[in-house]
Amino acid sequence: MTSTTFRILALAIALAAGAAYGSDDDSRSHHERDGRAAHADAARGAFQTVPNAAAPGEPAFGWQYFADAAGRRAVVISPEGTYYFSRGKGLRAVAETVAQQTAAATDPGSRG
Repeated sequence: MTSTTFRILALAIALAAGAAYGSDDDSRSHHERDGRAAHADAARGAFQTVPNAAAPGEPAFGWQYFADAAGRRAVVISPEGTYYFSRGKGLRAVAETVAQQTAAATDPGSRG
């Protein structure tokens, strides 16, 4: 259940980032110029916090979301401390806590 909710929220973030660019041909050069500016902003850390109002007991409770709509990127941090990164094509785990790494090393069957 948490995985499904997590994926839905990640998809919503990715769609919101994509919607900022649109697909109107008349504004394509404007968007290309914005894309170059966004790349420069990305180097300066343009991530914004995405509010999460999930209450205790709800699947998204404890998750933290950050998005850079201009750079079409998102970072999600699980309650356990795993960091996920997306460039709009799904999330991938990029960092875990030492405790998670130790648990995975001692129980090889835990990582499907």
